[in-house]
Amino acid sequence: MAKSGGRKPEETGLGAYPPYKVEEKPPETAEDFLSIALKKAGPEEVRLDEIVRMLRDRYKGEQIRKSLHKLQHRAPVDPVTQIRRHAVELYAKMHNITPANLMVTLKGDDDRKDPKGSERYKLREARKFVVKEMDYVVGARAVAENWEHIRPKGKTPITHLKKVNPEV
Repeated sequence: MAKSGGRKPEETGLGAYPPYKVEEKPPETAEDFLSIALKKAGPEEVRLDEIVRMLRDRYKGEQIRKSLHKLQHRAPVDPVTQIRRHAVELYAKMHNITPANLMVTLKGDDDRKDPKGSERYKLREARKFVVKEMDYVVGARAVAENWEHIRPKGKTPITHLKKVNPEV
């Protein structure tokens, strides 16, 4: 290896980098244009206002509303919650309890129109989600069996599960 003799790497050619020119490409996709708009806008609240204003100026309000209605309105539920819900269903079936009734008992009525229907829907969605992955099915079954295993003698399944509070 050559010695530098106290000189800078640029002077010796060792470790010197060729000049690098950054070339910016013009935006091609909607995301590119949106990214540029976000960079040019100020604080976060102003960004959203500016983007909505730009969309309103370009399109009619009706088209914007149609696009908004096409978006998924509910936030996706995380896998852990889906597994717990399915575990509650399995636990209820172990004890000949209607799963939707158990869910309503755990979560509460909260003055909903149809609490049992709402919980049935959540259980159905959890079941659809869980059956896609065998690991999720095994996890839900293990959780339900663990709840049964740790249940003290003399406690009903419902009171035990209320104490465990599975966050469904």
